[in-house]
Amino acid sequence: MVALISIAEYFKMKSLVFKREHENKKKKTLLPDKIDDLNQKVEEHYQNNEDLKKEIENLKKKIQSYMKG
Repeated sequence: MVALISIAEYFKMKSLVFKREHENKKKKTLLPDKIDDLNQKVEEHYQNNEDLKKEIENLKKKIQSYMKG
């Protein structure tokens, strides 16, 4: 009887270990995806800043031309 309980506990523990290993693998694969998403957001933010800088420069030029003219 003791051996049956030990075998059952063994398989229960193996199951828990397998679940934890599976969860860890999922987390490891999610991390590069999160990094890629963050890099994409940084690139979009940078591009938006560049677009705004160009727009500001164009507006400065328009203001200068109105002041001259």
